[in-house]
Amino acid sequence: MQVARPTLPLLNIELAQRKQPLQHQGIQKSDDVSAEATVGNVIDPIPPTPLSPPTFLSKIPAATTDVSPTEILFLNERYLLLECIEGAVSPQSQPLRRCIDTVTEKTYFCRECSTSPSTATLLEAHHRLRNSDVVTPIYHVIHAEGEAQTPKLYLLSPASYGDLHSYLRSKRRLKENEARHLFRQAAQAVFDCHRHGVVLTDLKLRRFVFADPQRSKLRLESLEEAIVLERSDSDDGVWRKHGYPAYVTPEVLLSRGARYSGRAADLWSLGIILYTLLVGRYPFQDSGPFGLFTKIIRGHFTVPDFVSSRARCLIRHLLRRDPCQRLEAGDILLHPWFNAVLRTAKVDQVKNKPEVTGVGFVRPELSVVDQVVPEAVADTRMED
Repeated sequence: MQVARPTLPLLNIELAQRKQPLQHQGIQKSDDVSAEATVGNVIDPIPPTPLSPPTFLSKIPAATTDVSPTEILFLNERYLLLECIEGAVSPQSQPLRRCIDTVTEKTYFCRECSTSPSTATLLEAHHRLRNSDVVTPIYHVIHAEGEAQTPKLYLLSPASYGDLHSYLRSKRRLKENEARHLFRQAAQAVFDCHRHGVVLTDLKLRRFVFADPQRSKLRLESLEEAIVLERSDSDDGVWRKHGYPAYVTPEVLLSRGARYSGRAADLWSLGIILYTLLVGRYPFQDSGPFGLFTKIIRGHFTVPDFVSSRARCLIRHLLRRDPCQRLEAGDILLHPWFNAVLRTAKVDQVKNKPEVTGVGFVRPELSVVDQVVPEAVADTRMED
């Protein structure tokens, strides 16, 4: 079975292990540190995506706007393309711009893409997830030509209200009830992707955005860099060895060019996200890449005492060194933590008492130190 080769490298892990310095292990302002799901029905090939008739982009005269004419374009005689939006999924992501529908006055986000195989993969991934309410939809696909007669595709999606990375920076860390509410939606997005044969491969905090001004509803911002499998139950082996350092999986570091499970890597990233939401820092930190990668390979991390036992259980079931031992995406949503009612500190003092918390989840084994080392970082705050 052939697996789509990646085209958007972020970080060469082998090079980083040898010589590349690591700037910070905590969350940075510029970017994040970057088990097969339940099998669904076979995905039929999608029909060609309908495109609007080709149009030309025209610049808005400077006299009609306060913005430079090179920053505003008029698309399809209807959509006004404004400034670029900061915080793209990765430095290699296609430009994302704010867009206004001059007829309805609604605001959209518009992504400019070339007519390349990677764009076709992106459109197919969104087509498969078209019924998911936790993945940002593509409302319109507009085919246009620029001044140099270069064909371009403009993908219009609903506007968002900031990403999870920036929100967490402002909060430092989330209370467990809020983290549970948001993480459930993130896990649902990954589950939807996996059961439709879409592997994300570069999952991180910044890829989730808020769909409402109250910042209570999350969506996966884009399916860029995703790998689309021929069938939902196809082999998900990938060989992509790049990503933000704090999210790198042990199997990537140990693969030596061999393929590894893309789904299992997504589940590891979910574990990193959950830990960071609750603690306010990444689980693996070090002053350099060699020390960081050594901790990741050994599974060296600690969970502070203020995190509830059920949340610690879920974190440790996701951050397993052996990818075959990680929870599948569908099982995450069935974990007892999502049904837990946070207890008072007084009641929580009995949390170490042996107790079965759910089918397949027994609390006494959760404190086994097979993945835990003494506290290495006392400061649990996120870095500035």
